[in-house]
Amino acid sequence: MADAGKAVQSLTPGQKAAKDLEELTKKSVPTLAEEVEEYEEDQGDWQAMYNAGGKFKEQLEEIVQGSRGPEERERGGLGKERKITGMETIPTMPEVEKKPEVAGYIEKVEKDMEVAAPVMDDYTQQVLMSPAAPQNPTVTLPLTDDQVQLGLHQQVWASIRWLAEWCVRQIKMLGGRVRYKNKVS
Repeated sequence: MADAGKAVQSLTPGQKAAKDLEELTKKSVPTLAEEVEEYEEDQGDWQAMYNAGGKFKEQLEEIVQGSRGPEERERGGLGKERKITGMETIPTMPEVEKKPEVAGYIEKVEKDMEVAAPVMDDYTQQVLMSPAAPQNPTVTLPLTDDQVQLGLHQQVWASIRWLAEWCVRQIKMLGGRVRYKNKVS
């Protein structure tokens, strides 16, 4: 072990570089096909790997050959047609009226759902859902007209600027259904 350390130390820089180069080039440079196969394997594109042929295709075909039964191996392929022995039709809509044993228990009800009373929480008695909310409510903005105009002229990092920007956006989106906050005297 000490001799090996002295042998490495006694090498000139050129000899050491040549030895390092030799160690680095021991493994041959991969071919383009090997690089493509490795790339496709990394990408998980199994169909492209199979179509490219090579080791992947060979290994896959070996697996398929081993999984076939003896009669399939004799016929020579998985893609051969098989004879259909039986078929069952699955109905998409159940036919309730034609079955007398369930006719009295099931009836078809077609009504629009109407909520007459508000939905209340059992414990807190708060209204969770009111029966009919107005379709076009009037929205009151949190700022007056003067505050919005003043806020639009503030610095970008000021929160009042962004509240004013939000108010302008609401005015654009909701149009005439928006009103400003009342001025407090």
